[in-house]
Amino acid sequence: MRARVADPATAYQIVSMLVGVVERGTGRRIRAVGKPLAGKTGTTNDEMDSWFVGFSPDLAVGVFAGYDTPRPLGRRETGSAIAAPIFKEFMTQALAGKPAIPFRVPPNIRLVRVEANSGHLARRGDKNVILEAFRPGNEPTGAATIIDGSDASFGQGTSAVGGKY
Repeated sequence: MRARVADPATAYQIVSMLVGVVERGTGRRIRAVGKPLAGKTGTTNDEMDSWFVGFSPDLAVGVFAGYDTPRPLGRRETGSAIAAPIFKEFMTQALAGKPAIPFRVPPNIRLVRVEANSGHLARRGDKNVILEAFRPGNEPTGAATIIDGSDASFGQGTSAVGGKY
């Protein structure tokens, strides 16, 4: 038996965030693979390097693009523009003919419908609804406010719901 290195609920919450990158973020071109995938794009300052690290439930792949002798790749040559298409092509071939295996949701996670722009509980008729992963007892109730960074005690920037942090 292997030693547990991470709490399954915490691991799933991170996976869920990275699925969001593919479903509606900088990695959305990856959706064309047609399988459950998650990942993250990245670009260094001045577009010197770009990367995409992503995974399915049973295969992880990292793509790095950059020069051996550092120099800019070019304006707008980001992880989503360079590395993600390479990842997409590889995963399309690697997963061809294989079943679409979903990411397993651990029993101690509750998937809650929220309005994507505000982070508030979704209401009937809301159009931009996503599922967010919460631990039992931490689900939004509608009574609490969403942290948007305007609270001086929260810290610098804004939350993921409110924008940049």
